[in-house]
Amino acid sequence: MEYGKKLLTWEFWESKEQKKTTGWYTIIVLIFLGLSISALFTQNYLFLIFLILFFTILVIEWKRPVEKRKIEIFEEGVVVANKFYGWDDLETFWIIYQPPQVKKLYLNPRGAFNLEFSVPLENQDPRKVRNIFKEYVKEDLERKNETLFDSIRRGLKI
Repeated sequence: MEYGKKLLTWEFWESKEQKKTTGWYTIIVLIFLGLSISALFTQNYLFLIFLILFFTILVIEWKRPVEKRKIEIFEEGVVVANKFYGWDDLETFWIIYQPPQVKKLYLNPRGAFNLEFSVPLENQDPRKVRNIFKEYVKEDLERKNETLFDSIRRGLKI
C-alpha cells in the first residue's frame, strides 16, 4: 500500500534480550512457590489459578524468540510492525529519552480498545522523530517517565 512519501524508517527488536542468571530464575520460582503455598493455606483457589496462569504466560514469554520489527513514518501515518495507523488514528505521542536505559517513542491510538504502546528509538535522533510527529499528532508533555508496564518488564527482564 502507498501512504505517501516515506519520512523516516528504522528497525527495532521487539524486546531487549536480557541475560537471566540462575539466581534470577531461582528467585522467580521461589516467589511463585511461596505465593502458591500461601494461596493453598488460605484456600484462595482463584488466586492460585491466577498464579498458575501468570507463571505459564511468563515461561512462554521467556521461551519465545525475540523478533525484529520495523517502523515506517509516512506523510499519511505510521506503520508499526505491519499495522498502519493514520495520523487521525493517533491521539497523542511522547518520547522518553533517558539513555542508555530508556529511549522510546510512545504512541496512544484513539479508541477504548487500543492501548498505548512503545517503540524503541534505537539509534534515531529523538528530536528528528519528535519534529515529524509534532506536525501531525498532539504531544503529551505531561509524560516524563516510561510507563509502569515498561518499567516492570525491564525490571523483570522480560
